[in-house]
Amino acid sequence: WCLPERAPRGDAQSASTARYSAAHCRGTRPLRSDPWLGSGRTWNDILYACLQRTVVELRQQLGDNPHQWHYGHINQLTLRHAMGRVPTLRPLFNRGPWRLGGDLDTLCMSYSPRDVANQPRYHAAPLFRMICNPADWDTSRAAMLGGQSGHPSSKHYADLAALWMQGTTYPLLWSRQQVEQHTTARLVLER
Repeated sequence: WCLPERAPRGDAQSASTARYSAAHCRGTRPLRSDPWLGSGRTWNDILYACLQRTVVELRQQLGDNPHQWHYGHINQLTLRHAMGRVPTLRPLFNRGPWRLGGDLDTLCMSYSPRDVANQPRYHAAPLFRMICNPADWDTSRAAMLGGQSGHPSSKHYADLAALWMQGTTYPLLWSRQQVEQHTTARLVLER
């Protein structure tokens, strides 16, 4: 990469880091000549063009101040229930939006792809994470996006979402004794 380790001090410090980085990148020697790029183009030209496009897009979405650019403003998750498609029912059934970190290639994977023509907006993330210990099943841990209940008025409808977003887990109780010891309510279905 052709970017400096840090922006210059003094008056230039108030300038946009992206603007400085783009100008610096543009002024360095070509990374290498490559016949795939076509006549007269270098990898630096491509990197510079990509950086320029990125800055333009970020300014359109997040404003002119790069210090206010936070990934969570773009990468947001809303849990959408089928009934939440009805505008008046959205607050009752849907949860979020929540600002998230992560990407396709991170441990806490969370990804909102860019807008693609003729495709609905979606968010990709693992709904359930689990760590099992076969030597002692009761020490197993889990994290689930949402909650244990599918009923919107239940306190357990989305109570596990905060743990999931923090990357923390809860005990995944296994033995009958542990389940009975930690039971707080029972739902009996009768015919």
